[in-house]
Amino acid sequence: MPSASSPTPNRVWFTPGNGLSLFSLDGVPATAVICHERRYPELVRLPVMAGAQVLFHPNAGMDDLAVSRAKRRGRDGIPVRAFENAVYYVFANSVGPQGGGKWSAGDSKIVAPDGSCLRLANNRREQVLVENLDLSRATRKYASDSLQHPRFLATHWRRVLPELRQRVRQTDLKFQRWFQSAGSASVA
Repeated sequence: MPSASSPTPNRVWFTPGNGLSLFSLDGVPATAVICHERRYPELVRLPVMAGAQVLFHPNAGMDDLAVSRAKRRGRDGIPVRAFENAVYYVFANSVGPQGGGKWSAGDSKIVAPDGSCLRLANNRREQVLVENLDLSRATRKYASDSLQHPRFLATHWRRVLPELRQRVRQTDLKFQRWFQSAGSASVA
């Protein structure tokens, strides 16, 4: 077990973020989490409260083989996260041996707002999953209801949402400037 002074292997390569994702893809409000972030339901709930109907989740599983096997065939909590927010959950995971004795369960999937699995990849090889999403099913009902009940949390959620929207606008502007400068540099 790594100590506080010795970073985990992930900490050597990755830096934890400090924001939420909210964007539009072909006019559909969406959000994203990566890898370990799925363990924090608030990172999904807040953008869904702000309008997201689809959650995208790229992942690079790095577990011992026994843990990887336990996660297979959808036993990973993802359907619960889709259901508790009434949104589509699109999960793209690495698959198979990942080096250093680590494995990834694969099982990329597309989950409906009711928690049912619409598409499930296997755990032996890469696959591309395609599904038509009926956005009228992504009602965001439970996340929206949280803006009213329970009252002690509803007040907090309503106070946090304007800050979330402001941070999203700031991040969008930053990326727009970055993409514009990258585009003009490639033309020169």
